[in-house]
Amino acid sequence: MSEDKLVSANKAFRKGLWQVRVWPLVVMIIAFGGLTYAALELALPVMWAIASFLLVVLLCAIWSLRRIGVWKSWMAANTVNPKTALEMAKASFLKQPWKENLAIWGKVKKETYRQNFDDRMAAVKESYLKDAEKRYAEKKPVIIHYRFAGLLWMLLFEVIVLTGVLLLFMYQPDVTLKTIAGVLFFIGLGGLFYTIKTIWNRNQTVIEITLHGITILGDHFGWIELEKVDVVRGDTLVYQKHKGAPQEFKLKNLSLSGDYLDELILFYRTVNAPKEG
Repeated sequence: MSEDKLVSANKAFRKGLWQVRVWPLVVMIIAFGGLTYAALELALPVMWAIASFLLVVLLCAIWSLRRIGVWKSWMAANTVNPKTALEMAKASFLKQPWKENLAIWGKVKKETYRQNFDDRMAAVKESYLKDAEKRYAEKKPVIIHYRFAGLLWMLLFEVIVLTGVLLLFMYQPDVTLKTIAGVLFFIGLGGLFYTIKTIWNRNQTVIEITLHGITILGDHFGWIELEKVDVVRGDTLVYQKHKGAPQEFKLKNLSLSGDYLDELILFYRTVNAPKEG
């Protein structure tokens, strides 16, 4: 399949969610409602209603387990980054490992899935390295910080409002309105200082990546020190030192997206660090 026809990890995840969880659940809810109505209004024996509902539950469970294999096969061949889609699924409708173990699909389809998955990830790696070489090769090191563009707009808005309140306080002859304006000004001033403090706190290096390693909130790890460093689900950085416990860092409100960070890590772990003289 050509690159332009591949779907995003989010779209692939949503498709799997509906196929594996939502539609079976919808069928069970409809069946429960229909059988309840039949038992109460149409004199259907209660035992028959219960037996029929249990049969529906069984069929929906089989349907769901069958759709796991179908979805994974489709996802591996049609998703830009199947790794991210699978990680999202394992955090949601495939959270319990036994579901994948009980998934109903044949040996040939499993092997095809693995081959398609490996082929797609090889293509992802190649595109990452090619893109990253153009994007980041001359930016050493790459520094990632918190986004605060939205806070700057908030700061501007607060300054405008405070200016208006201050003018109202200065030129309003009514004592009551002048008092209200004064109280609002001091409350707004507190909010302004809080916004400035937040911007200041965000103006720091969160992650720094170089040819030699990665620094996370001031803690530096050489690439050779790390047994694992990866972006999972597109929003979480997982890293683990050799014989150490895995650690996670949420990639929220950063100046670089999780996909770009994943690209960076792959690029800088792949290229050789220059030897020091």
